[in-house]
Amino acid sequence: MRAPAPTPCSSPKRYTRSSDRRCNGSSSTLTASGDRPGPGEVRRHAVGCNAGVETWWWDALPVSVRERVDEFVLSDRRLQAIQAVMEAVRGQWEGVQAPRPGLHECDRVVMARYQALADRIVRRPEPPRDAESLAARIGELPGRLVAVEAIWDGDTSGWFVVLVAVLDGPPSEVDLAMIRHGSDLRVFNGQVPPWPEAVEAQTTGTALAARFGVPFHFASPDAPDDEAPRWRPTP
Repeated sequence: MRAPAPTPCSSPKRYTRSSDRRCNGSSSTLTASGDRPGPGEVRRHAVGCNAGVETWWWDALPVSVRERVDEFVLSDRRLQAIQAVMEAVRGQWEGVQAPRPGLHECDRVVMARYQALADRIVRRPEPPRDAESLAARIGELPGRLVAVEAIWDGDTSGWFVVLVAVLDGPPSEVDLAMIRHGSDLRVFNGQVPPWPEAVEAQTTGTALAARFGVPFHFASPDAPDDEAPRWRPTP
């Protein structure tokens, strides 16, 4: 079962360093040295600022943790960065009676680091997803191709489309490519629809289906829908 995609919130958050942020009309830098603040300080800031759990706590983490997270981000290892933040948060909030950032807050602060370090990140090359490359991959698959399908899926960054080879002998599916053109912040910036993922999936999927003489199925080309009808119903 595929993970449900997130629903964009009504007002996206923008994350900044605490030295640039204002809370209740005053500067809210936690520590000048970046050392771990005491439990009382954590509690005071968590209660005293409505946006605190989502902004200030990044600067409350030890410098060594922030540097390690940034190293993961610079090498485009997002999951490791999130894990490092979560482990640090567990230690930071131990014994503190205050709201603790969860998975989604940790993921958002990592994405904020991606934005802050965007021009320095060494991106891992994506697998080729042009029609020729995917056709070659289909030719290597066991079983007989009976359809090419595009389906919506999502994660904590937003929606994407997966191109799938539907096979017989025995019945199975193989993911050919994941198509993503950005996070769901595009929704708030007015950049979609149309969804470029859907346009690319439609073009590539149609070409692959024509090449192998099979149907192409995309139940929801106009808008994300991870519950749209499938070409082969799943039990």
